[in-house]
Amino acid sequence: MVSLMEAFGSIPDARTRKGRRYELPPVLLLSVAAMMSGANDLLSIRRFGKRLTPAGLAMLGFTRGRAPAHSTLHYVFRALEAEHLEEALRGLVRRDEGLGHVAIDGKRLRGSQHLDSPGIHMLS
Repeated sequence: MVSLMEAFGSIPDARTRKGRRYELPPVLLLSVAAMMSGANDLLSIRRFGKRLTPAGLAMLGFTRGRAPAHSTLHYVFRALEAEHLEEALRGLVRRDEGLGHVAIDGKRLRGSQHLDSPGIHMLS
């Protein structure tokens, strides 16, 4: 069975190498875990990650011993292509030994909308 980490690993990371401190799959796993725990914006995801122990962060794939900052989450989700995320999740479901189905609900993250930005649309 393919794991969620492997599915997220198939998503291309559009960020430049210079600004990439955290790999994409752990950031997405952290976000999923936080949203399953009730987080509904980037600050809540950040708080969730900050409360995790170094061992908990390592289980999600973080090697630095700390969770990404609010600004890092903003740039990750701004660069993320929704089509690539959808394709990775669809591939996870379609496999013979896959999950079978996934329910997805789209939301705009509170506080992500600014003057020239329409906001970050998340899937939960």
